[in-house]
Amino acid sequence: MHDAIKEGVLELATEKEVEEELTKVIGALNSLMQKKGEMSRYGFITSDATIKSNLDILLDNAEKYKVNIYVVLELRKNLAGYYMSLLDYYNMEKMKNWLEDKKISESLDSRKMTNPQKISYSWYLNDIGVYEHFAKSKYVSALSYFLKARDIIKDIKEARLLEAAILLQIAQAQVYSGDIINTEKELEQYSILAEKNKPYIDNKDSKDDEATYWYIKTRVLLSKRQYPDALAAIDNTIKLVLELAKEQLIPEATATLPCYIVKSEVLNYMEKFKDSYDIIKQAAKETMPDDQAIHELHARILVQLSRAELGLGMVDEALEHATTACDIFQKEMDKYNITAVTNPEFATALVAKGDALFRKNRFDESLTAYNEAEAIYFRTYGNNYSRMDDVSYLLSQGSKAACIGKNQFWKKHFYDQMIANFAKDHPRVVDTIAVCDKFK
Repeated sequence: MHDAIKEGVLELATEKEVEEELTKVIGALNSLMQKKGEMSRYGFITSDATIKSNLDILLDNAEKYKVNIYVVLELRKNLAGYYMSLLDYYNMEKMKNWLEDKKISESLDSRKMTNPQKISYSWYLNDIGVYEHFAKSKYVSALSYFLKARDIIKDIKEARLLEAAILLQIAQAQVYSGDIINTEKELEQYSILAEKNKPYIDNKDSKDDEATYWYIKTRVLLSKRQYPDALAAIDNTIKLVLELAKEQLIPEATATLPCYIVKSEVLNYMEKFKDSYDIIKQAAKETMPDDQAIHELHARILVQLSRAELGLGMVDEALEHATTACDIFQKEMDKYNITAVTNPEFATALVAKGDALFRKNRFDESLTAYNEAEAIYFRTYGNNYSRMDDVSYLLSQGSKAACIGKNQFWKKHFYDQMIANFAKDHPRVVDTIAVCDKFK
């Protein structure tokens, strides 16, 4: 691509001719990325290293030679989808920065856009919202992108599929921030929209959205401590994702991995540690064949692996893997200069670390880890703090560690928080009171 640009475009006589040639090149790329399914849509990029390495050059020249902003927007929208599929947060940050620069300069004004341009702009906003959610755990920021994306296409009949996707992303951001009530409202709205527009939505797209629906539903059920139902929900997700992968519409490993992590999480809460271990150990082998854990996704695998190992009595391994996960999450926060952490996955890693330290009778260290986790949960969930099952688990573990370790300061902290936020007949409260009474 670089040679084509250099010889066939940049050496042309006039800027107008350069702009026209760049428009053709970008148009051709956009056409290639209109195919259905990630594997077909992005295959030409992954199959040719020179294309991927020269995309920045193409985009820079598009700016330099003033290619129509909506032609560039379409390409950047397509590339944002590609980068998110790879969890390429470095390039997603560049995609976000470009969009913010254009908004500041007022180069993008939805009131002046055609409907197809509005749809592209809305997709772009949606992808940036997904990035803000999963890379930075900035749920308020993510929701602002999703809500704007939804508002732009609200009156466009051709955007039914996009509207459904945005509704699901809103629900997903809400469930991760603990807003279960509004999550269920968005899921209900999605169900109504999907049923109403069933004749107009492609089967593949509806299957993809349905998988996302069940994934979010799993997290809702987990938050309510409804573990068997959560297990059934995540199995629905996996079934749909495997069907899409079989049709070669999505890459199996990338799409199924988050599902297996959540399934392992559900099984760990159900104390089916061997089943969880078998699933998550296989995921670790496939994604970290050389045991090199560097990405946040690796950290999530290690957290559930740690919890399964601890349940099976592999305490040293559990502590090692939980500690590595915490280190990865911390590096991610440092990368974006985030001090007020709102990533519940990081909190879960700290709880897993605390559990392993607790099992080793290193009570003070475990209580420190639990306290750090609690701060994240409180900051993330806010008014929803007392509705979340992971919070009840944390407060129960912190109370038990403090009672057994004879630490009155932390006992008062965690025990009082638990009693204040959860009913006395809550199973974890009952269990914790029994343990603390035993170690008075």
